Amino acid sequence: MQELRLSHSESYDLYRIIQELTDNALQHGKAKHITFIVEQTADQYIFTFKDDGEAYDFYTAEKESKGMGIKNIITRLSNSKATLKQQQSNTGNIIVIQKQKVYDTDSPCR
Repeated sequence: MQELRLSHSESYDLYRIIQELTDNALQHGKAKHITFIVEQTADQYIFTFKDDGEAYDFYTAEKESKGMGIKNIITRLSNSKATLKQQQSNTGNIIVIQKQKVYDTDSPCR
């Protein structure tokens, strides 16, 4: 895989998003297994987060949550110009984050 060309702020935002998804899966969803996959196409990065915990609807949880975790994910997605989609899963959750490649970042993340 080629290196990811993300700015430092985009890298940090992605790190914090994955950290929050992991924390939620373990604490609230009681997940036993978590998988994180990084892929890239010619024009975008695709980050897939899968867990085997209790299923939830991300956007319903955003509206109903009193905490800041999911709200922070939404803010960080917006800052990074990334999108989040939740896919149906028979067991657990599948969250896909897509980020268009931008070729004028300040420096690559390695």
